[in-house]
Amino acid sequence: MIPRRLARLFLVLAVVGAVALVYEFYRTATPGFDRNDPAAVLRAVRDALGREVNPADICLAVPPHFPDLVVVRFIVPDAGCLVQGLFVRGRWQRGDRATLDRLGQEMLTARGWAAASPEARRTMAREWVVEVLYPDRVVTDAARLPPVLQSANLPPPEARSREDGGVEVRISVINLTVAGPIPARVTTIIGPDGTAGR
Repeated sequence: MIPRRLARLFLVLAVVGAVALVYEFYRTATPGFDRNDPAAVLRAVRDALGREVNPADICLAVPPHFPDLVVVRFIVPDAGCLVQGLFVRGRWQRGDRATLDRLGQEMLTARGWAAASPEARRTMAREWVVEVLYPDRVVTDAARLPPVLQSANLPPPEARSREDGGVEVRISVINLTVAGPIPARVTTIIGPDGTAGR
């Protein structure tokens, strides 16, 4: 049989441990930075990655229509800025395609995708693709392009409803290559339930 004092000590230690776990969960689950402050986001990126990050090597996108997100991209030679991760409600998540697809469905659902009209769905899908999937690479106004690319006749982003209730978003992007910037057309399909396709 365990003496009463020893049992009380174990109970106190268990309570202290539980309080420490709850505090640690709360501390990491709560956004600890202002998403509109690049210096604060940079500190959060450093904390999430556990290493120093050169501010010149990072591209941040703060999607205006998705206030829970900060898209973190790193400059890759001959490719421009590529997604490395996202802060979702202040918590770091890796930026792989599966994560982006899952988040797209969550964010579109939160904005009322299921009950939205076809016009509202087209708007939401276009905002997701332009602001989150391809920030800073989408051609929204061909007149603002360098003269060498203005002759490419790049149309602005367009979205069309599909028969199944989904949306097809077509955008013009600028890909950075060794040969210089090259325009391309990209199509993203958002399914009727808000899941992103290719």
